Amino acid sequence: MVAFRDITVRKEALEALAESEAGYRAITDTAQDAILLMDAEGKVAFWNPAAEKIFGYRADEILGQELHEILAVPEFREPYRQGFAHFRSSGKGEAVGKTLTLQALRKNGEEFPIELSLSALPHHGGWWSVGVVRDISERVAAEKERENLQAQIRQAQKMEAIGTLAGGIAHDFNNILGAIIGYTELALLDGGQGRPVSGYLTEIRRASDRAKDLVAHILTFSRQGEVRQQPVNVVPVIKEALKLLRASLPAEIEIRSQIDQEVGKIMADPVQIQQCFMNLCANAAQSMREKGGVLEVGLTEEEFRAETVPPESRLAPGRYLRLIVADTGHGMSAEVSSRIFEPFFSTRERWESTGLGLAVVHGIVTSHGGGITVASQPGQGTTFNLYFPLLAPVAAKPAGAAVVAAPPVAGGGECVLLVDDEPQLVALGQRILEYLGYAVTTTTSSTEALALFTAEPAAFDLVITDQSMPAMTGVELARQLLAIRPGVPIILCTGFSETVGEQQAKALGIRGFVMKPLSVNDLAVACRNALGQRG
Repeated sequence: MVAFRDITVRKEALEALAESEAGYRAITDTAQDAILLMDAEGKVAFWNPAAEKIFGYRADEILGQELHEILAVPEFREPYRQGFAHFRSSGKGEAVGKTLTLQALRKNGEEFPIELSLSALPHHGGWWSVGVVRDISERVAAEKERENLQAQIRQAQKMEAIGTLAGGIAHDFNNILGAIIGYTELALLDGGQGRPVSGYLTEIRRASDRAKDLVAHILTFSRQGEVRQQPVNVVPVIKEALKLLRASLPAEIEIRSQIDQEVGKIMADPVQIQQCFMNLCANAAQSMREKGGVLEVGLTEEEFRAETVPPESRLAPGRYLRLIVADTGHGMSAEVSSRIFEPFFSTRERWESTGLGLAVVHGIVTSHGGGITVASQPGQGTTFNLYFPLLAPVAAKPAGAAVVAAPPVAGGGECVLLVDDEPQLVALGQRILEYLGYAVTTTTSSTEALALFTAEPAAFDLVITDQSMPAMTGVELARQLLAIRPGVPIILCTGFSETVGEQQAKALGIRGFVMKPLSVNDLAVACRNALGQRG
């Protein structure tokens, strides 16, 4: 008897299985994520090409090896073993069916972040596991960079907000100081000299001067102070400051300097550059006062392309003067470093510092179009880099002898229109001007001042106006007065020069530009200078 069996169905099943396996193989071979299979003993049973690329192990190196021992970072190997023991017996675990973010090891020992998705696979009465691993190194790096940029933006916004607030406070405080200084000087001039009270008045005047300097620092921080910049060779400025430092620092602190004598010039206020340098050096010395150390000072040129600009400096590509101040002191944490340029933030005791030092440095550098970077770690010292835009080299012009004639202090009965929206300052200004010998008309309204002048343009020899006033600013008032009577002498007074500076004022035809608070002599000199230009 001959039996025949129809094997068509079996053949079709085998072909379907082969096609299915080929499909699975195509998927696993072309996947961008690592796909791996662990048997019931926790050993690698499958390892696709992406796993080779991500982890660095070839399949023949990893198959049959215990996965946790090779790929897990050492501190997590034992927890992984315990978790796998539970999974082996039940097919369940905290990681099953979830996507976890973990750290793993490459063949070269590099630790890197991954996303791991685990699934349970029943197999011959036990449990195997399928893992899909994605290398997220680039994503984590991009997120970190984005966070750093956002932190820099938040810091910049915070500094801008604090600067605006500081400028507003300083403006109001200048008005208060103006009254204190003015009335104190009048008291001294009006018979106060030689009397017992003169000593008290003199001390009030000295204290007011210190307060005036403090306000100037705040305005510098807020980038609203009047900065008289000029082409400056920084080399002698730093050398002179180093002489002062050597005489004042304790012997335990060694000063090392590396100054390029050929660096170019920058457009700057030399006094403010020296102030920045001395401030940073004082902070460096403070950090080394207990154990001593080395203070390193450097001056060099540096050119940045778009891709080499330090991101935290917020500089544009170009050529810069780089001033370096580094110490071997106690250093700072990242949290402290992020706050050091805030006004009144200080790690010192309250009686040791006003907390304005580095805030002023920040304001000075940014007002000069520069930037700052700081590198510091606890126990490893601190390095500040200050960058100032370099000027293009120009041929030196022969300097002529400037002759400045000292103007007379007293007035000669000229008629002055005084405009300020602060009644107290108007009253004070009137007393000072009358003391100096002027006839004074006052108003606290810029629109009223315009009406008075329009009614009798020839009645006033001089107009003195504040800049910050409601309805009409001092600059706008000056424009309209000059349109009515071209050439009329005008003095513009301001507590800060954010909206208008001395050069802008002169370009508009304004004769005098003075910063508040004014002393009696400041006002007297400004008046005589303005009136002396009438021809």
